[in-house]
Amino acid sequence: MISFTVDSEVFARGVSNALAFIPAGSRMPNVYFRLDPGRGVLEIVGTDSYAVGLATVPVTGTKGPTPVVEWLLTKGKADTKTAEGAAGVERTVRMAGKGPCDVSLTAGRMEAAPMGGDVISVLTITQADQFPPYRHLVEMLGEADKRPGVIPGVIMWDWSLASRFAKVKADKATGRMGDLLFGEGPLDPVLVKIGTEFRGLIMPIDREVNAENIGSDGLW
Repeated sequence: MISFTVDSEVFARGVSNALAFIPAGSRMPNVYFRLDPGRGVLEIVGTDSYAVGLATVPVTGTKGPTPVVEWLLTKGKADTKTAEGAAGVERTVRMAGKGPCDVSLTAGRMEAAPMGGDVISVLTITQADQFPPYRHLVEMLGEADKRPGVIPGVIMWDWSLASRFAKVKADKATGRMGDLLFGEGPLDPVLVKIGTEFRGLIMPIDREVNAENIGSDGLW
């Protein structure tokens, strides 16, 4: 068994932010979790492959095997009668309010026990072949964070993808202000940084392909 402790508010916010990047019909419908005891963080990722959001949650008191641990949760749902998957975890922990939340991983399950709230246990997906696409996106975020920011002459993106970033929650003390870091070319993913806990990427649109699809008028 692996166990660790997180702040309930930060954890719930991180899961919520990842869920904001998994629209209905996404071909990547799960939330990716990556526990890195060496760095003392839990990374939570949501994506549909066109835009990605990654929340970083500090962890303490990790017990069990020390290597990096990965798992997926289904998007799930949460209402007054149902609490399942990532959405169920987010609602249960959020409703508990401030305080620590103990998280444990056993074979095929994750349990979250926030102080003063209900305990929720959900099924996990741990098949190794499910993780590479998410690892690749995390690596892309890391590389984008290292590059010098530049202002391209023009870049095109789908504003329905950009609107997901408006759903990102941040610590009230730091606010929701953020940075946009562009690459050197118009097709480089744009890095979005909001507060101290959240990073995301949005994939630009190829203007030439867009012109072929909808005509030159679509390029203004």
